[in-house]
Amino acid sequence: MGTGGGLFLSLREADPSVKLCNAMDDKEFIDRLRSKMETSTGVAVDLVIDRQDKRHLSIDFTTKTPSIVFGADVLEHPGLARMFSQYAILCINQRREVTELEFLMFLRRN
Repeated sequence: MGTGGGLFLSLREADPSVKLCNAMDDKEFIDRLRSKMETSTGVAVDLVIDRQDKRHLSIDFTTKTPSIVFGADVLEHPGLARMFSQYAILCINQRREVTELEFLMFLRRN
């Protein structure tokens, strides 16, 4: 062991020939989010990723199929994707956009 913090090496540094598996691609991730929401609500949804406004979250009930828009940050932060999808599921089940307080109460119960 040398000095200077070389104690921990990533798998790639330890053996450059090892190929680390990539996380699922964006399309697969979006499809899984959509599928989870549809399974949880029993309702078909349109899920769109907003790459301009990365923190966007909206649900439109004016069409036959609810349109859900998530900002692109959900692709980088799985916890955010989970929170957004839980919010969308609650809204779809209530058939309206719920308030922040209602969502917090929902999270406390689950």
